[in-house]
Amino acid sequence: MPTQRVAMHKIKECLRLKLDSGLPHERIARSLGLSKGVVSKYVARAQEAGLDWAAIAVLDDSAIAARLCVAAPAVRGERAAIDLPWVHRELRRKGVTLQLLWQEYGQAQADRPTYRYTQFCQHYHDYAGSASLDGERTAALDAAGACHHPEHSGRTAAPVHEPALVPAQSAADGLGGAAGGSGGV
Repeated sequence: MPTQRVAMHKIKECLRLKLDSGLPHERIARSLGLSKGVVSKYVARAQEAGLDWAAIAVLDDSAIAARLCVAAPAVRGERAAIDLPWVHRELRRKGVTLQLLWQEYGQAQADRPTYRYTQFCQHYHDYAGSASLDGERTAALDAAGACHHPEHSGRTAAPVHEPALVPAQSAADGLGGAAGGSGGV
């Protein structure tokens, strides 16, 4: 749930109490029903903008908002394209994983917004699944997009041979009789 905006009259009163009266953040927060973090945030923004109480007092609400309320960054748009055929070719090489290719993708596109790892995997698995690749393994993805398979980099571990857990039978045990001889009473 997104946090609610602080009303402009509370922001102005917060700055007046701090910059004009010099009250501590805790007392300002308690009197206005705000958190100390919100008080600190707006006081710091006013100081970064070079505003004192005399300058703030003459500004209208929209001018204060323009100087203190930072707009959310518009990063939700385009991301750097993924060269999916290249990713598919590279994954065939020994020692190469999606994690490694995602890191290379991020470094190559350092000046542009890039996909996070789960979206990178999702785009690749969509590509690999739609390309009707015979015999290729595709990952099972849950609704959140998390990969549910271990990535195989081509390296294999040496097989582990455990000694038999059942003790070996002796020749006397294998003859079918009970140990000790005649079996009657």
